[in-house]
Amino acid sequence: MFRAVFEKWRMDAIAVENGEAALTVLERKSFDLLVLDLNLPGMDGFWLAEEIDNRWPNCGVKRPALGTFGPERRPPAMPRSGNQRPHL
Repeated sequence: MFRAVFEKWRMDAIAVENGEAALTVLERKSFDLLVLDLNLPGMDGFWLAEEIDNRWPNCGVKRPALGTFGPERRPPAMPRSGNQRPHL
C-alpha cells in the first residue's frame, strides 16, 4: 500500500517480505525513510529497528512504525535503544 503511494509521489520505494530481507537491502542502499511493520514475520519491526541502530548507529534515517495487535497478540518488549516508542 505505501509503496504505491510513494511511487505516486515519484519517490523510489522498495518493499521487502521480512526483517532479514530489509537488512540485506540496507547493506547495499541508504534511505531517507523506512516504514517499519511491527508485525513482520521472523525479525519483527521492533527488533529490526534495534538491529539498524546496532549496525548503523549514526544513519539518522526516520523510521515510523506501524502495526496492529489484537487481544491474542501483545506487542513484544521495546528494544533497549528506546528510539521506537509506541503511540496509541
